[in-house]
Amino acid sequence: MNRQKGFTLIELLVVIAIIGVLSAIVMSSLSNARENGANASIKSNMASLRSQVELYNDKNNNYGTQANACTTAGSVFVVDAKVASMISQVQSSAGVTPSCRSGPNPTTSWAVSAQLKGGLGHWCIDSTGISKLRTTVQGPVTAPPSSAGGGC
Repeated sequence: MNRQKGFTLIELLVVIAIIGVLSAIVMSSLSNARENGANASIKSNMASLRSQVELYNDKNNNYGTQANACTTAGSVFVVDAKVASMISQVQSSAGVTPSCRSGPNPTTSWAVSAQLKGGLGHWCIDSTGISKLRTTVQGPVTAPPSSAGGGC
């Protein structure tokens, strides 16, 4: 008997195919986990932003002169260094600039929305304490907050 030890070409190809299928499944799961982690980061940064804006309001009894954009001079989003830093953190986690806006009286109401990863919609926070997902609007929320302060 002259038998050689080892694997046949067919056996090796089957093993390689199985490894390929398993790696595709793992990579798909990792992609979803990465997206969920990024969205959790956006939501966490937005919650921190709301807290920081409210601390500014407690100290100054208003939200600044204007809050129509995240970069408008005089708004809390520019005037306060900690709030501006939080806007930058939201921007880096979302990959896009969040949308900041004020209500009829810019010194008493505001809202901020940031786009979530994966096309899920926008995470919105406002001066009334609301944090919620907006899926009905494609792009930043553009309607001004109500006179009561809610903008989400």
